Amino acid sequence: EDVLFRPKMGFVTPIAQWLRGPLASQARGLAASGALAATGWFDSARIEGLAEDHIAGRADHSRLIWQLLMLRKSFDRLG
Repeated sequence: EDVLFRPKMGFVTPIAQWLRGPLASQARGLAASGALAATGWFDSARIEGLAEDHIAGRADHSRLIWQLLMLRKSFDRLG
């Protein structure tokens, strides 16, 4: 009963760790992404630097990198 009637509890997804581990190659590949580069909206060198700083643990850019990954996936899927 305690489990059924307790207040809702959220959970955190470990995106920062994923982008330093199993998704590091995806983060590194953002700068070379044809879809993002083709828009002219992004500085590829800056994106590459953000990814490398995140992967090396010098900064937490997980939110921005995740958003860029999702944008790239949308471009890939929708054109």
